[in-house]
Amino acid sequence: MATVKFTQESRQSICAMKGVISYCLQEKKVADDATGQRMVSGISCDGENAFVEFLTTKTAYWKQSLA
Repeated sequence: MATVKFTQESRQSICAMKGVISYCLQEKKVADDATGQRMVSGISCDGENAFVEFLTTKTAYWKQSLA
């Protein structure tokens, strides 16, 4: 089971978020060798479009500007 721990970070940026998501979606991390399937999913969020969806949510709640 995956565990997520959130930490307060004043230097979070859009580039850092993109980097973390790209790292997590690396083929060697998400490929199931037995079935050949990619193990990327989410609830109300497409794993392949997670960055765009996260950014849209942050903008909708005034947590991040796109400018």
